[in-house]
Parts: sequence; C-alpha cells; structure tokens
Amino acid sequence: DAFLVGSFLMGFGGSFVMMCSIPAAFVLPETRRTLYLSATNCLFDASSVVFLFIFMLYEHLNLSRRAILVGFAITCALLHIALFMAWNMGPSAALRAEKAAELGGDGGTETAQRGEAPGFDAA
Repeated sequence: DAFLVGSFLMGFGGSFVMMCSIPAAFVLPETRRTLYLSATNCLFDASSVVFLFIFMLYEHLNLSRRAILVGFAITCALLHIALFMAWNMGPSAALRAEKAAELGGDGGTETAQRGEAPGFDAA
C-alpha cells in the first residue's frame, strides 16, 4: 500500500529534517539562538496538525488530494531551499571568512605541509 510507505517516509523525513535544522542555530548570532531552537522544536511538535489542515482543505474548499499534496510538497521544497541558504549564506559565510583569516588565508595547506594542526601555533 502506497499510503503506508508514504507515511513512513514522511515520518522518517520529518525527524531527519528536524535533526538537520537544529545545528543551524549555531550559525545564527548568540542572541537569536534560543529563539530559533524554541521555534524549531515548537514547529516540529505542531507538525502533527498538518494532516488535520490538509483534511480541512479537502473537505471545505473541495480541493483534490493531489492539488493539496502538491502544494504541501512545494512548501516543503521552499523550506528546504531556505534551510540550505541559511547554511551557505549570511552568518556562515562570515564564519568561513573568519576561519580562513585565522588560518592565514591559505585554507590550512601551509600548516598541513609543516605537519602542524591548523589553528594552533607551534611553541
């Protein structure tokens, strides 16, 4: 039955997305970290209501299940793109630039050639 497989994949995928979203808080400034972590946990807990909303759309707006689930898939894709952008732009880009500056801008290749661990000065 496709419903059983789909339900399993959505449950597994939802948990996986949450676990991938939590570390994104450490890319944000410290003042917003708690807000982001709280919002992530609350939205994950509230996600069980999504299927009630889908049923209400189906029942009251006479939309087909296909149209509703395609809209749901598009919304999920947009949220994943936003998560990807959060990891690769903004504060994380600044952190990468800062790390490169700490390593002397060589990406750690010079220290690796000398046999030293990057980021540590030889005494």
